[in-house]
Amino acid sequence: MSWHGWLIFCVVALPLAGFLLWVSGQYLRARREETETVLRKGLPAEAEITRYAPNLRGATVQYRFVAKGWENPVTVTQRLPRGSKFAVGDKVAIRYLPAHPHIAVIASEKPQTPRKT
Repeated sequence: MSWHGWLIFCVVALPLAGFLLWVSGQYLRARREETETVLRKGLPAEAEITRYAPNLRGATVQYRFVAKGWENPVTVTQRLPRGSKFAVGDKVAIRYLPAHPHIAVIASEKPQTPRKT
């Protein structure tokens, strides 16, 4: 490829790469702000872990809870950072938005496993 080809490639590829990095940064910032909003304004509830899948970079957890004013339980899937350890059946404290109960986050990282007496 001639130097004209490389010049055209750089003029097109570098701004495109910068734009894609900017878009991914906006997405990550929006997710972080959404989590902060739910933790700040959300209603507390107790949920039960129904599925737990540890991964190399963290874990995927699924939990169910009954939102205030709802008949059926709401199921939410959430990705957790490394070091999060849960088991199926653990009770966890969560916070959710009352208008959108499917937007929920785990408020405490420690599972509240019921003690057997």
